[in-house]
Amino acid sequence: MPMAIRPDSDRGQSEVVSEVLAVALVVIIVTVTGTYLLQDVTTPDEETRAQMTLSVTDDRIELTHAGGEAVPEDALNVVVRVNGTEQPGITWESGSVDGDGDATFDPGERWIRVGLSLSGDARVRVLLADTHTGTVLLDRTVTP
Repeated sequence: MPMAIRPDSDRGQSEVVSEVLAVALVVIIVTVTGTYLLQDVTTPDEETRAQMTLSVTDDRIELTHAGGEAVPEDALNVVVRVNGTEQPGITWESGSVDGDGDATFDPGERWIRVGLSLSGDARVRVLLADTHTGTVLLDRTVTP
C-alpha cells in the first residue's frame, strides 16, 4: 500500500530550521572566541618610537637618545656581548644617565658605562630594548 503524502506535513521544514540554527550557533561561538583571543594582540600603537645612537671606545659604551618618545628608565634593558659572550655585569642600572634625573630617558640624554677594557679588535654588540612594549630600540655591532 502506497503511503499517502499529507499536504499539512512540515517535517522537512523543521530539519532545515534546525540546521540553520546549528550553523548560526557555530558562527556565534567562533566570532566570540576569535574576538577574545585577538584582543590581547599588541597593536602598532604600543611600539616605542625612539632613535638611539651608539658610541663604543676601549673603555666606555655610550647610548644617546637622538629623538622620538621618552622611555621610562625602569623599562629599559641593555645587553652587551663582546665577541659573542654576554657581559652580565653590564646592565642599564650599572651605567649612569647624563640628563635631568627624572627616571625617564628623554631625547638628548646619554647613558654611559665606563670602566671597560675592550681590545681594538673586539666585536661589541649592544642591544637596547623597551621591556614594557617589547620594542628593540637598538641592535648594533661595532668595534671600538
